[in-house]
Amino acid sequence: RFGLESGSQRILDLLKKEITAEQSISAVERLTQHKILPSVSFMMGIPGETINDVAKTMNLILKLFTINPSIDIIGPLIFRPYPGSELFEICQKKGLVVPESLNEWSDFYIHNLLEEYRDGLPWFPYIDIFKRIWLCIGYLRLNLKFSLLRWLIPYLVKFHIITKWKFIYIDYLIYKIMKKLKFIRAAPKEKTDE
Repeated sequence: RFGLESGSQRILDLLKKEITAEQSISAVERLTQHKILPSVSFMMGIPGETINDVAKTMNLILKLFTINPSIDIIGPLIFRPYPGSELFEICQKKGLVVPESLNEWSDFYIHNLLEEYRDGLPWFPYIDIFKRIWLCIGYLRLNLKFSLLRWLIPYLVKFHIITKWKFIYIDYLIYKIMKKLKFIRAAPKEKTDE
């Protein structure tokens, strides 16, 4: 698994990743050529991240999906500021509420749903966009039987991101129709010893 984190070079530099989006693309291309299934992770909610940075990350995810539609995309997860880091200090200056007890710390990072962090991420104004991106990544994770339909998914994702419409009900209907028409493969059943 590779922690690619972002498609924005500015954010990658801020995170001190010492990689570029081009290197990430190249790595996925090489893994795909050797029939190795890539697993990559991304995050959002980094202090100072702009809508342009978010768009670059989504574009990188879509590019990797076109290289290998079977890629395992993890996230994007919400950035977690850790004590002692420069970004933690930036988050504190922007209003991060720091836990005061060990018990509070144990609960601080346990959930990764934006609802849980709403009060704890004052530097991240893109709550709705994050929710739409999370939904769109779900589309990319669909295990479609027919590769003919895979070309449609990046366009559907881009449409989701650029519009402000609420699609959750429509998405659910599309998913049900695709499942009924058996365009979506069922998850493999686990073997039992019985």
